[in-house]
Amino acid sequence: MQPGDRIGVAVSGGADSVALLLALIDLRDGLGVVLSVAHFNHGIRGEASDADESFVAELAKGHALECFCARGSAPQRARETKQSLETSARELRYGFFRELMASAKVNKIALAHTTDDQAETVLMRILRGAGTRGLAGIHPEKADDEAKFIRPLLETRRTSVEEFLRARGQQWREDSTNQDAVHTRNKVRHELMPKLRELNPAASETLARTADLARAEEEYWRAAVDKVLPFVLLRGSPVRGGGRAVSMAEAAKNFGLDIETLGQHALALQRRIIRAAVESAGIELDLEHVEQTLRVASGEVKACELLEGWRVTRSHRELRFERASASTKPCSAGYDLPAPIPGQVAIPDANLSVHLHLMPLEKGEASYNLEASHASEVIFAEAGRLTKLAESGSLRVRNWQEGDRFRQAHSSGEKKVKDLLQDLKVPKEQRRSWPVVSSGGRVIWVRGARPLPLWFADQHGGLQRLVIEAQETGT
Repeated sequence: MQPGDRIGVAVSGGADSVALLLALIDLRDGLGVVLSVAHFNHGIRGEASDADESFVAELAKGHALECFCARGSAPQRARETKQSLETSARELRYGFFRELMASAKVNKIALAHTTDDQAETVLMRILRGAGTRGLAGIHPEKADDEAKFIRPLLETRRTSVEEFLRARGQQWREDSTNQDAVHTRNKVRHELMPKLRELNPAASETLARTADLARAEEEYWRAAVDKVLPFVLLRGSPVRGGGRAVSMAEAAKNFGLDIETLGQHALALQRRIIRAAVESAGIELDLEHVEQTLRVASGEVKACELLEGWRVTRSHRELRFERASASTKPCSAGYDLPAPIPGQVAIPDANLSVHLHLMPLEKGEASYNLEASHASEVIFAEAGRLTKLAESGSLRVRNWQEGDRFRQAHSSGEKKVKDLLQDLKVPKEQRRSWPVVSSGGRVIWVRGARPLPLWFADQHGGLQRLVIEAQETGT
């Protein structure tokens, strides 16, 4: 915080945000800042949500602070987008905060995340599978071109917050959804964290310290990538006779990485170079896609699909990143073909085929006791147990159909494939023939989207990873 800052304090009515507001009121004269209150009503709990809004408005009025309030329906947004209720509420809330900053009513938003929130976030990312970027957790300050968020309580325990309020005789509102075990964070908060504290009473502080360490590591790696990337990144397309086409339009469509220069760096730096290069095109890769890209770089595979219609291929000297849709011819009619495991399926009248590979499981990827009923089946892990998806002989490669739905990895619910293709920016002329893999009425793979982890159990009960990829076959 700087003298002259106009800080909007995000107050939900809960203990953490009320304590943050009171603490900043105590400190504002010394800090030289102007405070206001920002509250968003998500419409999740009906009359209780309205009561929260009234409580916050009265709290602001009691301290002679301007109160900016807005409303939205997180349940409706969750239904429309097929996102989790938690994600929908967060996007609505942060959209409101950004609007406040864009209108110059405030120039920073203060959020009341605590040490406990940090610990829960780090633990959730460990369980999901994250590198040091994910383990960095919640940042004390985070800014972009449009907004800046600060978190003054990030080194404060939730118990200290409540003691502070009780000492002042200050009431707060309890959100009943914080007890709902449907939400992953609540399971971590109320079930997993207490178990960890039995092993280490300072588990919250330990996990928060892990985030601090990971954040410092990421700062180092970010600086290292910034130095190296210009020597590896090849903007635009190679042209006949040498040189590159590097117009703005060309650079937005494709770019490359010099394979020899990339290979001179440590594996950890290679991963970050790949991720940073692709992020320059507005795409964020997960670890699986980074590893697939490295396989292309090594020559182990010729190409792999990324996200949002992008793919990576290998030439003699460079990794080429380009929109897969640019050279894929749309199929002239619908199709529905059997998908062997392993095997490949050529899409009729299109320069495209779908490949189904079996690969060994990576260390620690899955350790389940397989029952005989799982033999020769495609399965996935859910809630700690293996769930049958399909008999191996029932998989089909087909064009998507109206009503198809698909659940991406790291998503809490299904989404219409029609809407997903719009998100992936698939050209309209190609959407009708866009390939999916299904069994019966269930779609388990969509070209360009993140699938759930898929495994295949053979007739002897052996478990392997099932990888499905689309590859262009030339004109």
